[in-house]
Amino acid sequence: MTHFELVSKGIAEHKVFAIVRGVSPENIIPTVEALIAGGIKLLEVTFDRDGPMSDTLSCVETVRSTFGDKIVCGVGTATDEQQVNAAARAGAQFVVSPNVNSDVIRLSRQLGMVSIPGAFTPTEVVQARSAGADYVKLFPGGLL
Repeated sequence: MTHFELVSKGIAEHKVFAIVRGVSPENIIPTVEALIAGGIKLLEVTFDRDGPMSDTLSCVETVRSTFGDKIVCGVGTATDEQQVNAAARAGAQFVVSPNVNSDVIRLSRQLGMVSIPGAFTPTEVVQARSAGADYVKLFPGGLL
């Protein structure tokens, strides 16, 4: 099954993403075990402005190698092509970004990952879809 098929199936069936921010690589396995036990099947590990990019990538690699198809795992808060390339090497299945960046969208798709940019206005939603986004999240949702 392709990343697109896995992510699409996960979204259709489960509808809820757990967003993991600031969890150390040493604590990712028990965190994901608890999420799976609680019924979570979609996991977004975010890039943290205050933490090293390597922590996010290590967590994604660990989740993918430890849990396989028990959970769909991607990265969040991806804002540039360097993060997208690194996420692909770590095994991420999707890329969530906080904005509509056509370079991030196109590269995510080119590398076989699902692209989920954030958009706030109808114009941004159309721009995201035109750039090739698979899904568009309304962001920031708290304002809506």
